[in-house]
Amino acid sequence: MAGILMVAAETGNINGLYASIKADPKVLDDIDDIPFVDTPLHIAASRGHTDFALEILRLKPSFGKKLNPDGLSSLHLALINDKFETVKRLIKFDKELIRVKGKKGANPLHLIAKKDNKVNQQQRVADRIDILAEFLFACPNSIEDLTIRDETALHIAVQSKNQKAVQVILGFICRIDKTRVLYYKDKEGKTALRMAEDTSQDVILSSLRRARATSSWTKEIVRSLCYAGALECSSPDPSLAEFLNSPERPSEVLYKLRIRVRRSVSMELRNMGLVVAVLIATATFQAVLSPPGGVGGPRNN
Repeated sequence: MAGILMVAAETGNINGLYASIKADPKVLDDIDDIPFVDTPLHIAASRGHTDFALEILRLKPSFGKKLNPDGLSSLHLALINDKFETVKRLIKFDKELIRVKGKKGANPLHLIAKKDNKVNQQQRVADRIDILAEFLFACPNSIEDLTIRDETALHIAVQSKNQKAVQVILGFICRIDKTRVLYYKDKEGKTALRMAEDTSQDVILSSLRRARATSSWTKEIVRSLCYAGALECSSPDPSLAEFLNSPERPSEVLYKLRIRVRRSVSMELRNMGLVVAVLIATATFQAVLSPPGGVGGPRNN
C-alpha cells in the first residue's frame, strides 16, 4: 500500500492519498517509523505538487522535519528542483521548516544563500533572491543558524561569491539589529569579511565594511515599513529583496529611534518628560529633512 501512496505523491493525487489511508490507516505511521526516508511529502515537494504536499504536511507534520537518505528535507528538495511556489506555501504553513538542518548541518536558508553556478536565467536568479528574502522575514533567527563548519548563511553567500545574496542578507541583519552576525567566525576562525578579503571580492568587502560601520542604535525595523510608505521603491508593490537591497531612509531611522526609546527608557525617566523631549527632537529633525516645498524650500509659482 505504501507503493500506491508513493504513486499518488508523484502525481499529486490527493484522492489516491486517502484511498491508501482507507486501505491501511497506519500507512503514514509506518513510513514515519523509518529514520531516513523519502516520504510522500519529499516526493510531492520535489515535483511541485503543492496541494498534495500541504495535505500530507497537515496530516503528518513530522514529515516536514524528516530527512531522506541524502540528508535532505522536503523543503530542501523543493528548492533544489526550483519549485518556488511550493516553497512559499510550505513556509507559510510552517516557517520552522526553514531551520531544519540537513546534510552537513545546512538548512534551506544556507542552501538558497549559496550561488547556483548552474543558474543562467535572470528570472531564476531573481526568484532565488526573492525566496532568500522570504526566508529571512519568515524566520529571522535562522540567520544565526550554523552548519557543522560554523558557517552562517552570510558566510556561504560570501564564500560562493553570491553578491546579490550578500546585499540582501546585509540589508536584513542591519535592519533587525543582528549585526553581531558580521562577527561570527567559521571553524577556521574567519568572519565573512575575512573571507571576502582572502578572495579579493572588492564589492562585497565594501558592503561588509559599511555594514560594520553603521551605528548599532539604528538597527531595528519591521516588515510593515516597506508597505507603510517608509521606503520609496521602483515599483508600486516592492519585493522584500528590493526592500532589503535599498538604503535606509531618514524616516526609518526616526521610527527606530522612537522604538528604542520606548524599550530602553525607564518609567521614571518617562515621567520626567525625556521621551517627550526626544519625540520633539525627532519631529524637528523630520521638519528639517522635509521642509515645505522640499529640500530647496518653497517653490515660486
